[in-house]
Amino acid sequence: MVKAFFASMIFGAALLGCAQTGAPSPPPAEAESESQASLTTHTQWLVQPGARLLLLGVTSDNHALYQEGELVYATALKPGATRQPVAQVPPGNTAFVYTVGKVAFCWTNPDRTLPGFGISPLVVWSAASGPHEASAASPIGTFATSASADGRWVLFPTHSNADGSVGDVELASTDMSERTTLLGAVPMGFPLGYCRPFAAFVGRHGRSHPVALHCEGGTSSATLSSWERGERVDLFGGVATPPFFSADADRGSFFTTLAGSGHPVVVSDDGEVSALDEVRSRLGFFTRDGVVVYTAQTEAGLELRRATPGDCPSTETIADEVGGILTVLAGSKVITDAWASPDGSKVPFFTRRDPATGLSDVMLADARGGTPPLSVDPQARNVLGGPPFSADSKHFLFARIVDLTTGTAPLFASAEGGVRQFSDDGGWSYLPAVRGLVSFNDNTHFDAEDFAKSTADLKVVDLSRERLEPRLIAPGANLTYFSSHGGRRLAFTTDLPGTTAGLYSAEVGR
Repeated sequence: MVKAFFASMIFGAALLGCAQTGAPSPPPAEAESESQASLTTHTQWLVQPGARLLLLGVTSDNHALYQEGELVYATALKPGATRQPVAQVPPGNTAFVYTVGKVAFCWTNPDRTLPGFGISPLVVWSAASGPHEASAASPIGTFATSASADGRWVLFPTHSNADGSVGDVELASTDMSERTTLLGAVPMGFPLGYCRPFAAFVGRHGRSHPVALHCEGGTSSATLSSWERGERVDLFGGVATPPFFSADADRGSFFTTLAGSGHPVVVSDDGEVSALDEVRSRLGFFTRDGVVVYTAQTEAGLELRRATPGDCPSTETIADEVGGILTVLAGSKVITDAWASPDGSKVPFFTRRDPATGLSDVMLADARGGTPPLSVDPQARNVLGGPPFSADSKHFLFARIVDLTTGTAPLFASAEGGVRQFSDDGGWSYLPAVRGLVSFNDNTHFDAEDFAKSTADLKVVDLSRERLEPRLIAPGANLTYFSSHGGRRLAFTTDLPGTTAGLYSAEVGR
């Protein structure tokens, strides 16, 4: 779990906490046992039989992509579904899949020795259109890869040069029958290129259209452009690099920062620019009520501030002595998805981080203002093991590293009643389900020769209960699992002896 999230958990802001953390509750009682003869029950379905299936991703309309041997398949997550071949993978490699809504982007030949996985053929798949070859040379750049809400249109990088430093960003129908180059021969260099493009579908009142932040040629600043009616409109130029922007799709607004000064601004989809503050900033995002939370570099150090955009914006410091914002968002989802808790009230951050391990303390800031920051754990020993909040926003989720070699960790939830451990000490990852339900895996066993053969027990726990009583979903399942059906079900694979090996779908809660 933990190692996978080190690179993505820190984007850049934090707070010094006020409240002290109480001693965490002991681990919950042992989970209910379940027969190992068969995993199929009225709430658990065998979707596709097969040994050594590698689960790669799940779309929002409940379809899974998985690899068996050198073939990637797609299947609906229901009993008796017919699987569909998606792509061929070179011998010895594993496809890289990035899902956005109803669409899966499948790069078939990633080079995992490179930071951004290099250049690869790209296949785009959706349940409505099936698989279609999108590019023979796509730089694996999820920051510029996205899909419209209805799954009919996609954005992706293509036509890369040999080293991945230059390429195009293309808009296409998911079936590839219509294609348009939006940005030609622009700097790429994913994931850390100084002028790598950011692109996503955004829009208000049900209108979904591409927006991109990009550099042109040798320019040292970026431009925010929109294609709302099919024609390119440059909304704002002179954006700081490396480029970053986030979107409030409901209100048609974008956060970014100015080249030179670094001052934060909000840009409307009509091109109107509103200054937020006169401090240097780097990152910011919108909460569900339209407030902007952003980093502010002052003489005293880094702060988190909140601002209400408008003709007379009001600003308020909600945290100081900040080290960084904690998030697991990646790719184009940093533009469109929520950084704060689902109800928009809390922002996780850290004040200090151990440079040798990447572990940090954990803090919560009040995105609505008025309440001092909360220290969840003041020691630099923590990491995110998945999205940091339960679906009802009442529980902050994190992991405390025990074994730096494997990344196993006890998993914790912090709420008004204090901090409670909900896994054993061999935890790996967690996923919010519905309400206060959280799925997770623990009792992790690693295969030193083949990580894909590592296993853990897959469980679910209701954090709203006074007594934590995890329910066992699948013993000895493979480590990778995904949420589906709006958080009510999980997709996972197993090769546990004595069971039917394959891809399963299990109920988490209603």
